Amino acid sequence: LLHIIRQSMAQALFLKLDTRGGLADAAITDKSLRCMLDGTSFDVRGLSIVLSKFGDAKRTAELETVLRYFHNRGLEVNAFHASIALNACRKCCEWVQALHLLRTMRRLCVEMNIIVYSAAINACAKGGEWSQALHILHGLGASRV
Repeated sequence: LLHIIRQSMAQALFLKLDTRGGLADAAITDKSLRCMLDGTSFDVRGLSIVLSKFGDAKRTAELETVLRYFHNRGLEVNAFHASIALNACRKCCEWVQALHLLRTMRRLCVEMNIIVYSAAINACAKGGEWSQALHILHGLGASRV
């Protein structure tokens, strides 16, 4: 599994994902990838970059694997990371994946906030799944977020 994650991350990070034709943060991304592959610490900013790149590449199905990998390595996965992943799903109209990520975030004990729930609601709304969006909204009242 580790080999697959590393290979997928390397592919995503080294693709030219920027719509202007290049990676604006190529040096940071390259350094972050090298740190991960060398087994040294991988910071919170690096995780944000990785999630963004997977989203830009429309590889939302791999976001959960990335989040779980970093969580299992002891890196703090927080509401900011959750919202990046959920917004990537929104951009790709992947509302099912967004709901799956929302459940994963709860299982990883990520502190959920209004921004995370809003990102999930927006993903469902963009996918035309208003009933799912309303279900999340109803759950917000019950959880007192």
